[in-house]
Amino acid sequence: MATLGWVKEAFQSARTDNLINSSNYSIINNVTKSRNNLAYMLPFSILTTIVNGLVCYAIRKRGLLRLSIYSFIFNMCISDILAPVAITINSFIINEIQLQNKLLYEISCKFFNYVLTVSMAVSMISFTIMAVDRFYITVLRKRRRLLFSSKRSVRLTIFCIWLHGIITSIPVLQIMAMVYEPNRACDIIYVGDYYNIPFFTFFLIINYFIPVLITAILYIFIVIRLKIAVMASLPYGRTIPPVIYVNKRKAINTIKMIATTTVFYVLTSFPYVVIMLILSDAKVSMIELRRKGPVYSLLITLGFLMSALSCIENAIVCVVMSKELRKTIINSLRTLLGRKTVHYRIHVKQK
Repeated sequence: MATLGWVKEAFQSARTDNLINSSNYSIINNVTKSRNNLAYMLPFSILTTIVNGLVCYAIRKRGLLRLSIYSFIFNMCISDILAPVAITINSFIINEIQLQNKLLYEISCKFFNYVLTVSMAVSMISFTIMAVDRFYITVLRKRRRLLFSSKRSVRLTIFCIWLHGIITSIPVLQIMAMVYEPNRACDIIYVGDYYNIPFFTFFLIINYFIPVLITAILYIFIVIRLKIAVMASLPYGRTIPPVIYVNKRKAINTIKMIATTTVFYVLTSFPYVVIMLILSDAKVSMIELRRKGPVYSLLITLGFLMSALSCIENAIVCVVMSKELRKTIINSLRTLLGRKTVHYRIHVKQK
């Protein structure tokens, strides 16, 4: 936090005496303002639901849920659908519904942003669990039965992932609140050093920095093991070690897919992490941060846009890098379009 001291000094003068009531926009509410926010979020939410839904459909269609790695991808896609849908519903309630009773606004603000935070935690922990899964299969293949050896163990792990996200995100219910001036918005209120700083620090460490560190270390071991195995199989006609078994190319491609998806997610969600760290350390609101200049406002907007894209990029990377998923989706779309064409021709002939 010491490295962010200059931010604290730069914005200390911008603070007001009523800092408790100051606010900073949440992830999507910072991207646009007022009702324009809903106009952007609605199509994005629909697109995210379609793309992630296609991946879930392809996984079920191919019967890939029997494989642990695709079960976790399926779970992550569900999580990525919830985030934009929750924010879209929240934006609709806040911007389009006029109520005298403000209780619904408060409930919507707290609940849907809580869902958003849970989704972020679930996605990041899912990446780490997938790295652990690949590590056991690739590096510790003899111990594979100790981990994810049955559907029950996979389901229990997924349940624990969601339970972890639900519990660690509870403080969001306290710091999220509605503000009505100058515009009605759902923002993060500054409760105090004893609450905001510990929560953001704890949440980011346990749901971002530690998972990223563990994931990076595991993939380093995986890459080293694969290189050693491949090099050992080349000279003197040696056979390939057990780790590179019959479907070695498929296993390597799966690892590449998960590693690439993880890297993209970490990079696109990092700006949000930086902004939260700055806010908790400098004790300023997002509005105050934006008002310091157009450069800050632009950087914040770009940062939140990148964070929003993380909800859809995971599914896109999986489709691009997984031949099975890609083929299933393409064939399904062809079949659907073919049926539509046949029905249309029959309808035209009947006329």
